Amino acid sequence: MDKRLVGYAVLARLEKCAPRVGSSSLAVAIEIMNILEEESIPSNEQPDMDHKPFWQIDLTVICDQMPPTVSPKIVGLVCRGMGLYLWRRNSGMFIAWNKEQFEILSDYFLITKNKS
Repeated sequence: MDKRLVGYAVLARLEKCAPRVGSSSLAVAIEIMNILEEESIPSNEQPDMDHKPFWQIDLTVICDQMPPTVSPKIVGLVCRGMGLYLWRRNSGMFIAWNKEQFEILSDYFLITKNKS
């Protein structure tokens, strides 16, 4: 049986007009994007294995800025659903992204806070 009855564009529209109960994935994703935007500054850049710049953030830093109804598991699932890379270290779970990923997601979620 096909589990997806409508396309992604319709799902995004449905999420935008859904009643505000609990926390929607779209609302969590937009909040995550706002946090990633604040962390995407040159002084936080690191080189990846291909020597390209990227940023990383501890999942708990994002969770600390979310409403209490949004669990770390939800944040991790939404990040993975957004196509971001997550990995576990001894000190916790981390999320990594680069400028190109951020720009693609910003266009998709219509994040325009710091765009000129």
